[in-house]
Amino acid sequence: MKLTKLLTFLLSVSLLAGCQSNPRADIVTSLFPQYDFARQIVGDKLSVSLLVPPGAEAHDYEPTSRDLEAIRASKLFIFTAYEWDTWLGNDVSKFVDKGRALNIFENIDLEHIESEHHEEHYEEHDVEDHDDHDHGSMHFWTNPRVAIEMLKVILDVIVAIDPTNRDFYINNANNYISKLNVLDETMHEYFETTSSNKIFFAGHNAMEFFAERFHLEIEALTEGFQPDADITSTQLENLIENIENNGAKFIFVEELKEPKIANTIKNELSKKGYNISILELHGYHNVTKKQLDDKISYLDLMNQNFNNLKQALKP
Repeated sequence: MKLTKLLTFLLSVSLLAGCQSNPRADIVTSLFPQYDFARQIVGDKLSVSLLVPPGAEAHDYEPTSRDLEAIRASKLFIFTAYEWDTWLGNDVSKFVDKGRALNIFENIDLEHIESEHHEEHYEEHDVEDHDDHDHGSMHFWTNPRVAIEMLKVILDVIVAIDPTNRDFYINNANNYISKLNVLDETMHEYFETTSSNKIFFAGHNAMEFFAERFHLEIEALTEGFQPDADITSTQLENLIENIENNGAKFIFVEELKEPKIANTIKNELSKKGYNISILELHGYHNVTKKQLDDKISYLDLMNQNFNNLKQALKP
């Protein structure tokens, strides 16, 4: 079914491209991962924009009238999922012709990604949990194996839009995929040999797919997925106690948020003579303006996460 949808999409995009006199078209994206993957593929052949402003909380994004106009004027609009981009409702055609819209979630097969690469399969109950399609299960891009499949899907539709530069796009995509594969395997081998794979996270846990891929155990302050969820004193006390009991020296925080809770935990432990440091575990939702200007990539952020995790998990 998903393959049929993708083939139908590719056919409609190809027909659209054949009717246009100018093959250079803007690509509008709703989240940083697909923004990065699209720009890595197109280089200077097409322009790519990101709807969420740099530094903004991606979960709370609502489009402006200018954003909506950009979507309508684009040749390709890439969004994550209806369950993530809830402002779309359940019908992207209200904003742009379906032939110019790519729903990432509908065009990747999470259940078979691991088996295709001869790695561990998702447990059956985990697959069912992900397929509930709730907002929390939409953080699939945190698994680099899934990211590679996203990149392949985006490559297909970009080639359909601009077949003239097909070889250029394929070469760019293959180069990036190769780098992601190398890092993924390096991380997988590292985490297979660590004596402890447990970390503590002062925030909402958006790294479910990342943790599954590398067999990490993430004890989060809250297992909810809303970053602004209320935190109870019991949750805070339990996390502080478990950090002490496990002898952890680091606590992780999400990107683009003031680490108020992490600092509270750090201060409470300091009163007991127990010192911890704060590290970031980036969920790839969005980046700062400086990072955007510096052209930081998904690969860069994955490397950053890996280095921080190695620091926290070393004996």
